[in-house]
Amino acid sequence: MTLCARQEAIYTLWRLKDLRAEQLFIQVAGSVDMEEEYTRHMATEALGNTSRRPGNLLGCLRRSLEAKLSDPASVDDNRMIAEHASKLLG
Repeated sequence: MTLCARQEAIYTLWRLKDLRAEQLFIQVAGSVDMEEEYTRHMATEALGNTSRRPGNLLGCLRRSLEAKLSDPASVDDNRMIAEHASKLLG
């Protein structure tokens, strides 16, 4: 699947706010070595909109979110991703 198609799929699932997509968002957001950075950001933000169980986050994703929050250079300019990450981490 092309990069554009993956991002469109994430965006579509995000707009549906379907909790069944939660595991996919976690997988994409945590794929630091395999997925393009903007796609991971999209998945993180989408996860912030769909997650109802912040305690269930994978350890690697939690570490990734914490690192993102502590590094302003890797967070989007309008801080939306950081805000959603903060909600997930409580």
